[in-house]
Amino acid sequence: MIDDLLDLTRIARGKLQINFQPCRADALLNHALEIVRSQLFAKNLRLSVDLTASNHQIMADPTRIEQVFEPVEERYKFTPENGEVVVRSFDGARDE
Repeated sequence: MIDDLLDLTRIARGKLQINFQPCRADALLNHALEIVRSQLFAKNLRLSVDLTASNHQIMADPTRIEQVFEPVEERYKFTPENGEVVVRSFDGARDE
């Protein structure tokens, strides 16, 4: 959280460094999920991942885009023990 506050200060001052490069969005999301896999296991949570939109290239700063995925990493904290965390990506329009 401190890093996020420091980033906000850098943004406000126009001093935030962003290093754009081609990235695979699904790889970054998988990396974010790997970070919390042990916490999921400790709470006996199931992880369901459906990355329909795989191999999508984006121009992004990998560090900054992973911050976008942090809420996914936080989901396990609010999921009851023996529950399930579901992560999905979609490719194009969805029918609901």
